Amino acid sequence: MTAKKQFKLKVFLTVSIYCVVIAAISSVDAATTVTPVPDSLNPQVGATVCVQIKVNDAVDLYAAGFDFSYNPGVLDYLSASEGALLNQNDASTIMQVWYLNGDKSSGKMVVGISRLGNSPGVSGSGTLLTLCFRVIGSACPVCRYEFENASLEGAEQDSKLDAIWNSAKLKVYDPNQPDFDRDRINDACDNCTLQANTDQRDTDNDGYGNICDPDIKNDCYVNYGDLALLKAAFGACTDNPKYNPNADFDGNGCVNYGDLAILKKYFGKKPGPGLGNCK
Repeated sequence: MTAKKQFKLKVFLTVSIYCVVIAAISSVDAATTVTPVPDSLNPQVGATVCVQIKVNDAVDLYAAGFDFSYNPGVLDYLSASEGALLNQNDASTIMQVWYLNGDKSSGKMVVGISRLGNSPGVSGSGTLLTLCFRVIGSACPVCRYEFENASLEGAEQDSKLDAIWNSAKLKVYDPNQPDFDRDRINDACDNCTLQANTDQRDTDNDGYGNICDPDIKNDCYVNYGDLALLKAAFGACTDNPKYNPNADFDGNGCVNYGDLAILKKYFGKKPGPGLGNCK
């Protein structure tokens, strides 16, 4: 193996799983995307969930590595397996996984994967690797996979590949806890406790899911001001500059009569109930 293409765990990304809602991290002007894709978005305590790390539109990708952090009270790491992306053209690859400082209870491990020898980098899309966990707790049923300090390595020495790093939610459901609207999101962490919304869509991040939040202006009261904002976006879909995602209460991609009906239901009232701060 040449020094140029030795496998080095010098490229790191940190993946955190925690129970707060924040925006996905991304970098601009990058065509390559990396996305964690769980095989279940709503696993139950006791289930096994596997997360594929998907790479789309890579160019000359040779290696990747990351520090991986997770809540050991919610997830118990089981295994890792290589995906097909770096195995293109029958190239030999290597993947290593170990716990940081050898301590599994810390919830931190190091993962590295690379092509070997003089093989060139790969281009295209596919699965980089798969990580599997057993769900052992439900401290909060909406948790998040997220990338930080992220980079990919190309075939040339010290080459870094620009990429957009997406995030994904994992929603742990505990059947022994209350779930009034039966959307498999326990009431303690449901952003709409009386209206089913498994996707927990909350475009203004105010703690209330869109389906129960016609309070577009965020003053804790649904009134004519919100009606005016909905009217300004009425009839617009996602491809229209007038589209306002905060006015798309039902999440169908357009602001229309369905959203007007939801606003009418809440007119003169507070949004929610959910996780927001309106009292």
